[in-house]
Amino acid sequence: MAKNKKSAKTKQIQEKNKNLKKVLSIIFVILLVPSFIALVDLSTLKATIFNADFHKQNLVEANAYERIIDDGVPSIILTVKSEDDNIYSYLVRQGVILAWKKFVTPEWLQQQTELGIDRGMAYLYTPGDPDEILNYIQTFRSQILPNASRSLNLIETSIPTCEDPNNILKAIWPNLDCVSMNTTLDTVRTEIANISDQVDQVEVQVNDLSIQVEQYIKIFFALRGFLANLVTYIWIASLLCGLFIAAIVLLQYRNIASMLKWLATPFLIASILVLIPAYAVGNAFAVVIQSMVLNLTPAMNNIIISILSVTSANTFGFMKCFGWWTFGISLAVLIAGYIVERVNWIKFNKKVKSSYQDVIHKNGKKKEKQPKKK
Repeated sequence: MAKNKKSAKTKQIQEKNKNLKKVLSIIFVILLVPSFIALVDLSTLKATIFNADFHKQNLVEANAYERIIDDGVPSIILTVKSEDDNIYSYLVRQGVILAWKKFVTPEWLQQQTELGIDRGMAYLYTPGDPDEILNYIQTFRSQILPNASRSLNLIETSIPTCEDPNNILKAIWPNLDCVSMNTTLDTVRTEIANISDQVDQVEVQVNDLSIQVEQYIKIFFALRGFLANLVTYIWIASLLCGLFIAAIVLLQYRNIASMLKWLATPFLIASILVLIPAYAVGNAFAVVIQSMVLNLTPAMNNIIISILSVTSANTFGFMKCFGWWTFGISLAVLIAGYIVERVNWIKFNKKVKSSYQDVIHKNGKKKEKQPKKK
């Protein structure tokens, strides 16, 4: 009786442990999905948008340098026309185009562009302090900007009347007609007041613009701070993924089939959550880019659209590649888990069947050995 109670208690503890492992595995799977998506997104940013070599390759792929020299800049030069446009000015424009193509080569343009890209990325990846720029903007907004309207108000209030003893004109010309003079001075004050109102409106607009610029500067320096720590964020996401994977392995290592299925599930879900936005947003970007109409010549507009299209396609292509590889590997692991589970089930059935046959065989032998009753 005591042995049966102990066996029942052991089974109850095993069942509790099994349920606890299942709950913990579900938690780690849920945590692994966003961690892996963050790793994919951060890696995509590092490998594409904020990678100088990526943009260099896109410009080469879009054949941008040859097209800018042969079509882009010449189309802009041809649009520059004088008021008395004639055959002479047309020949001058053609001469400028010939000089442009003669002295500016695709190799030189590529070298200068890539140098600028390298410097721009190096600047972006260097963290900076926006306080100096923000302090200057705040000083401009609070002290320098109001000076114009203050000066006009000061001029308006300092204009004397004809009867004012400080009026220099009255002192020079004592017989000056004060009525006519006051009328003129009133007109001057009115004009200054009108100008002052216009200046006040400009000050309000410039003040609002400076506030927006201040916000953009904060965002820009926040971006620089983010890029300076981008590699650290990627390592943190990788470390979290590794920890969650290790936790799932430790919880399920006794059952290989279960472990494979638990490991494959979060990556399968994450890959789908990566692929769906990659296709949806990528297609939306492609439509928006193709419908762009810039205030440039058609040739230059086509060049810029081509560069943006290549950049967009390669960026989302990186995400799609990452997502499909993850999907394929996780699906293979999941299938392997089910295969291992099926093989184990077949082995278990064979073992049970074999044990059952052994028991029957032993019972048969026992019956044969029993003496027959008279």
